[in-house]
Amino acid sequence: RRMIEERCHRSGPAELLFVGNLIPRKGAHHLLAALAQISHSYWRLHIVGRADVDPAYSARLHQMIRRSGLLEQVQFHGQVSDAALRGLLRRVHLLAVPSYEGFGIVYLEAMAFGLPVIASTAGAAQEIVEHGVNGFTVDPPDRPAFVQTLRICLESREALAEMGAAARRVYDRHPTWAETGARIRDFLVQQMQRQR
Repeated sequence: RRMIEERCHRSGPAELLFVGNLIPRKGAHHLLAALAQISHSYWRLHIVGRADVDPAYSARLHQMIRRSGLLEQVQFHGQVSDAALRGLLRRVHLLAVPSYEGFGIVYLEAMAFGLPVIASTAGAAQEIVEHGVNGFTVDPPDRPAFVQTLRICLESREALAEMGAAARRVYDRHPTWAETGARIRDFLVQQMQRQR
């Protein structure tokens, strides 16, 4: 809670984090297009992820940034160590990954640090992201709605802090990998015993 409060009261632009390989499915282009519609003085974006998976797409993102005049607002970190990623997760105010995800472990990882998240309505993110409570779900191609969601997030650090606390509660309730593995094992054992 202390980390959430310290972030809330830190001065300067709101800091957003995108984590994912730079491929179209992850939706960084949607995020950049939406952020370009918001005053540059309100935000900074950190992008973490491999750029060599789809070099043409990565080049397209850099071109978007140049054309939109966002060179001062966007920082590419490339692939980073776990320690560096944890440092960013402690520092930023919001995780924004408008991607189709079959589960979305990145959202839970951010919630461990008390971060609200912006996720896509496509995929399974809605199972852990409750719209307006611990983050927001957006339809990435719907740019006006995406821009409005970002504006809501940037308007109030106090609201982000409350959503961050709710996000941490979701993380605390979610089973660990060991617990999930144990449940799967128990289920499989039960199925085998029924077959006998």
